[in-house]
Amino acid sequence: MDTESKLMQIFKKVGIDFEKNIYLKDENVFGSKIRLSARDLLIVFFWIESVFKIRIPEELIVNGDFDTYEKILNTVEKCQGKKSL
Repeated sequence: MDTESKLMQIFKKVGIDFEKNIYLKDENVFGSKIRLSARDLLIVFFWIESVFKIRIPEELIVNGDFDTYEKILNTVEKCQGKKSL
């Protein structure tokens, strides 16, 4: 299973199906269209680190690189070394 498929499966666990709702991939996960709770995003964060066996640097979260599906996917790929930080 590739990175994006794994990430989609993680989000499905908190009730968000980006596969069926592609148009939401660039929406803020806390915004009115997705309405993810901070607690659920924290759960997603820990699942991502566990499933992908990566550590996500705090500065990537503080810089806003963890607030949309696309940004989270890019962050995971950066941390896996698939993209440059």
